[in-house]
Amino acid sequence: METITVKNINPKVAGVNSRDVMKMDADATLPMCRIFGVLEGSKTFVDKKSGEDRQVLKGEFRAISPDGTKNYESDSLFTFKALDEKLLTTLKAGGGIAVEFGYDISVKQNGKSITGYEYVAKTLIATAASNRLFALAKHLEGIAPLQIAAAPAVAETPTVDTKKKK
Repeated sequence: METITVKNINPKVAGVNSRDVMKMDADATLPMCRIFGVLEGSKTFVDKKSGEDRQVLKGEFRAISPDGTKNYESDSLFTFKALDEKLLTTLKAGGGIAVEFGYDISVKQNGKSITGYEYVAKTLIATAASNRLFALAKHLEGIAPLQIAAAPAVAETPTVDTKKKK
């Protein structure tokens, strides 16, 4: 599978246009990508088009195209409002401990929406705080500690003046 590093991951990263769902049957769902990763924080910025505050999620993220042929990775993630809120709420509830998640993102028609469609996130793994350092420490508990021997004393090397005197 080809891996592509991108500036940010969003539901459209795999090249699927969410508006294409409008050409499908009313009850059809259009797969967009699989998104998963570890959320570590967020950054607020003002959207130049709308003038509204937006969040970019920060951490380690990957997305896989619907056909499974391309893998995208980035340290920035944009999702849709409902998913952003879920992820950020979980991050805050866990006291800022990183949050692991995995979703299949698709789009379906919604006549009540301004755009005519809505995003759907199917949960693949529980969205939950994950203290990776704690898990790593737990994994290492059964391994004997490293024995560090005292370093041998190093004798001072005399300084030699190499400049010629006049």
